[in-house]
Amino acid sequence: MPTKPQRLLHRLVANPPPVRGLNSTDAVATMQPTDALEMDNFISADFGVTLREGWREYATNLGGPVRTVFSYDGAPTLSTASPVSVSVLFAATDDGIFDVEGGGNMEAETPMIALSGAAYAGRLSFVDFTTAGGKYLVACSETDGAFLFDGTTWSKMSSEGDPGPGVVTGVDPAMFVHVCAWKHRLMFVERGGTVAWILPVGSVGGAAAKFDFGPLLRSGGMLLALANWTMDAGAGIDDRLVALGSSGDLLVYEGTDPTNATQFRNVGVWYIGRPPVGRRCMTQSGGNVFVLTVFGVVPVAQVVQGGLDTLLMAGTEFLQQLRKIQDVLNVDFATLIDTVGWEIMNFPTKALMLIARPQLVVGEFVQYTFHKHALAWTRLLDIPAETFGRRLNEAYGGTDDGRVLQLFDGTQDGMLLDGTGAHEIRGRVTPAFNYFGDPTVLKQALMMRVNFLASSSPSYVLHVNRDFAVQPPPSAPALAGAVGSLWNHAMWDAAFWAGAIAAFGEWRSVEAMGFALAPTIYVASEQGATIANIEYMVKPGGPL
Repeated sequence: MPTKPQRLLHRLVANPPPVRGLNSTDAVATMQPTDALEMDNFISADFGVTLREGWREYATNLGGPVRTVFSYDGAPTLSTASPVSVSVLFAATDDGIFDVEGGGNMEAETPMIALSGAAYAGRLSFVDFTTAGGKYLVACSETDGAFLFDGTTWSKMSSEGDPGPGVVTGVDPAMFVHVCAWKHRLMFVERGGTVAWILPVGSVGGAAAKFDFGPLLRSGGMLLALANWTMDAGAGIDDRLVALGSSGDLLVYEGTDPTNATQFRNVGVWYIGRPPVGRRCMTQSGGNVFVLTVFGVVPVAQVVQGGLDTLLMAGTEFLQQLRKIQDVLNVDFATLIDTVGWEIMNFPTKALMLIARPQLVVGEFVQYTFHKHALAWTRLLDIPAETFGRRLNEAYGGTDDGRVLQLFDGTQDGMLLDGTGAHEIRGRVTPAFNYFGDPTVLKQALMMRVNFLASSSPSYVLHVNRDFAVQPPPSAPALAGAVGSLWNHAMWDAAFWAGAIAAFGEWRSVEAMGFALAPTIYVASEQGATIANIEYMVKPGGPL
């Protein structure tokens, strides 16, 4: 006897992970499955979204907040064995610049050169500069003027003394607060005004020429910073000069010699929004310069092509993705725009652009990162760095308790100098809400499976949100003892296909009923984890 067809009681749906990252601008009901409402400590990667790498102590006991981490990278010394690069890592506090190469406890160390101890004296701008006489590192303090490192010794630049490296005439270098290298010239911003001072070609000393950007700063304010923009305007690669005013005016120049009006001209002036306080609001990346302002992260190349409207309204994928952090930044700027600590830094090794944000609450550390290949934003938590720095392929952070941290290293946070103290990294993801095909039908979530790629099964907690209200998970994941190879020691290219990275996933019961559903996935791991996809078992209910 034929049987009656049975009504389907549930259906299975598989979604990709939110590889397009945090979306704070679009309506929650219209977001794509690859968007995220929350994206904390997960970064888009080749196979999904991956728990960020960890941090460890590199140097400690520097005696005060670390304001700047930077390096001198000298020319390699060739030998019959292998080329050896001369690289020195420095950390600046308000009291001085310290050699922290090799790391360790710096309690007994004295600075290579002392600073005044004034607030933010150690907040430096810097640039490597090569002349016929050697390679130099030039740095400018917000309060103490300009300094020069020749590969061995730091010295304070001066307007007095015999001609030579670091001796500048025509202006007192104690007035310099920012430095930029452009067309093989050093250019310095003068404190509190609209003037820059320009040294001769290929020189770290000599007669300085004055150039006033003030007449074109239509919104007023002072000259904040300068940047070199390498671009192709159709006639080959060229370097343009970018000048930023503190009230939000962007000036772009082309030519070869700012001291000669016939060889230097203004390309245009654009208002791009006020930058937060401080001079670390521009970073170079490829053929672009990115500026942090109240309108978000502003790419100079796109502004020059069509003004601010191009950035705010254009529909290119790159600009759409870049804008998705805007509402988050708006909240931060409302309370923190006048607080020192904002900065933006390119970290090409990981294809990341990093934004440091001042602390809103003591002990609360929040940064943001944009993955330039995936075009995806992430919020970084639990990294106690007040400033970022990089040396070659390595990223570092400076803390307010006198430490230098090595960042994006390994799969654990908090390892101390003696090798103890390491702990798990925790991350949280809430993908966009899903109607599962029909916004008019009530659905009941029965089960979920999160499929991970990892060296061992990560600990995680699942919570399902309903109808656009995101709630925190009721509990945190309990870390289980894990065995397996450490992420940093079993790299994808060497071990992925050899079995060091395996697939983990299990169906878990969940409880939620709504027209639109979205899970929050809260993960803890000491060995890394990648979310490869998310599967749902849902039971359709009645129509609205």
